[in-house]
Amino acid sequence: MAVSLEQIAQESQENLIITTLSHEGVGIASRQNGKKVFVLGALPEEVVTVRVLKRHRRYEEATVLELKQISSQRVDPICPHFGLCGGCQLQHLSHPDQVVFKQQTLKSLLIQISQLAIPEERWASPLLSDNIGYRRKARIGLKWDVKKNSLYIGFRERASNKLAKLSTCPVLYPAIGQRLEAIKSLINNLSVKDAIPQIEIAVGEDRLKKTPDIAMVIRHLKPLLDQDLELLKAFGAESKLRIYLQPAKASSVYQLFPFLTQPEDPENLLCYSLNIENQNLVFDFHPLDFTQIHAGINQKMIVQALTWLALKDSDKVIDLFCGLGNFTLGLALKAQKVIGVEGEAGLIEKAKSNAIKNNLGDKTEFYVANLFDTAILDTSQPWIEKVDVLLIDPPRSGAKEICERIEAFAPTKILYVSCSPASFARDAGILIKEKNYELSHIGIMDMFPHTHHIETMALFTLKGHKREKNGQSKG
Repeated sequence: MAVSLEQIAQESQENLIITTLSHEGVGIASRQNGKKVFVLGALPEEVVTVRVLKRHRRYEEATVLELKQISSQRVDPICPHFGLCGGCQLQHLSHPDQVVFKQQTLKSLLIQISQLAIPEERWASPLLSDNIGYRRKARIGLKWDVKKNSLYIGFRERASNKLAKLSTCPVLYPAIGQRLEAIKSLINNLSVKDAIPQIEIAVGEDRLKKTPDIAMVIRHLKPLLDQDLELLKAFGAESKLRIYLQPAKASSVYQLFPFLTQPEDPENLLCYSLNIENQNLVFDFHPLDFTQIHAGINQKMIVQALTWLALKDSDKVIDLFCGLGNFTLGLALKAQKVIGVEGEAGLIEKAKSNAIKNNLGDKTEFYVANLFDTAILDTSQPWIEKVDVLLIDPPRSGAKEICERIEAFAPTKILYVSCSPASFARDAGILIKEKNYELSHIGIMDMFPHTHHIETMALFTLKGHKREKNGQSKG
């Protein structure tokens, strides 16, 4: 007897009890045989009707069809596209519970990866700031669908390479997030709408008025017509945006509106500021440069770093993965000398310039180096020297190569800033178990609200070196 599609669909439905969340924010249920079921959109303590989407040997993937019992932690998502768009994973979880989840995830990974159980008194209170409209850097995808005669704008769908069709984004800076439909209409009216794969957004601030200064960089694979340029200028004037064009690689970017520039023109730069030690530090950056996406957390992050380190005016510091000097200049306000090292030459040039403009050129040195190249790390370099403090702010892959060679720097204090709890847990294990350091302070920073991404700051102190009390509260 043939089985109908309706019967198959019904048979694939079942009720499950969600017990916990994965590190990516996906609900987990366990079968009697111990096999785990990962359920998108489910929260702990919920009873859900699910449909199994994929069966693997060790686990299954499912999606929620109905909530039979709802968690007290569940809230209505702030975005109508949540669940489809892959940009956010935790909007259905209350923001305070998101913070708790991230701290528990970090604790779990430290135990799981490096068998490190950190005493509660070492945990700092999480750094918090705005959780909507906070995102000041973003790459937004665009795709012209010939068959549907329609333009898509947004981020990738969850677990897919397809572009989610968005009309709004509440985590983006409002001048952009609330104007996605207007941006879509603009691109739709260009002659090359089928040849614009992405736009990049960067938010800085006006140097004099301290008001937002917003750049929109349009990547175009075909030449723009005069009528296209006029449309873009008009949109920039109406929306109070800087309009940049990118006809080729990143070095080809130039400003079209409010005035025309060349790619190498200093007028292409934006800026942001940090109020540190009662001084206003100003950082120039290009719209495509890496900068921290959350201005509020960035300010608090630098202040916490200086508080934990309690630098003296005799201290020498090395800042690895220094970028355009985000940490370096704040450190230089307190230390005798700070050496910044970064793999991207363009960022080092901006770091040097930023130091000079902030009257810190005589207290800083900058070098270009590939900090993952063990051949470089194992040879004599002008920036490898014994210092009092080492600051490490690596990409997601972490700083294993540096931690394994920490004797070359012999710092009494290491401040580690991480955007990946897994690589941080690994590197913390190296420093504590192999290199004679102890963890003095650790805490998360809510740099990416509503996502599963976790930013961590930790202070390691050489054993035998007296740990200073810096007024840190227990988290």
